[in-house]
Amino acid sequence: MSRRVLKNPFRTLRGRLATTYACLALVGVAASAVYTATILRSGLYERVELDLTDEARLLADGLGPLLAADDARAVAAYIARIETLTHARVLVVDRRGQPVASTTGALGALNNDDGGLSRALSGEATMSHDAGSGPVGGIEQIRVRVPVVADASVVGALEATYTLDELQAMVGRLNATTLLVATGAVIVAALA
Repeated sequence: MSRRVLKNPFRTLRGRLATTYACLALVGVAASAVYTATILRSGLYERVELDLTDEARLLADGLGPLLAADDARAVAAYIARIETLTHARVLVVDRRGQPVASTTGALGALNNDDGGLSRALSGEATMSHDAGSGPVGGIEQIRVRVPVVADASVVGALEATYTLDELQAMVGRLNATTLLVATGAVIVAALA
């Protein structure tokens, strides 16, 4: 019986070509995955920012006459009604910056205000993207503050906050799927 000696596959032309192909496939899939995830993430975040700004402005338009009349009960009823219609947390302050009404969990935003509500009370709309904090990055938020106007004067401000946990989960699933595809491509390239 003759014993066959296996050659080192990296010393042959075929082995080198297969290794080169596998490396190129890995680099191509990784670059494509990073590009796709980045473009998708920025596009989704931009869309959320635009939608939240539009939503805040619509809510502020409805609140204008109520805040102008100093009808805190009607403002609270309006906010209670919209709480079931939006995923955003909403805080409404009067022209002195005092809270009038809020959806569940929105009052904590007063402690973290970076001056956006004061600027909204002066007539300027602002938007901020708060990166999460914590050991794994935490939950990111988008905050929009808009003035509430009645009869061409600012009568209050509205802050709408949206957490990006759903988008972060979707981007995470996309990254995991891309990693699986990249691993599969490398295995197929190595076998080829």
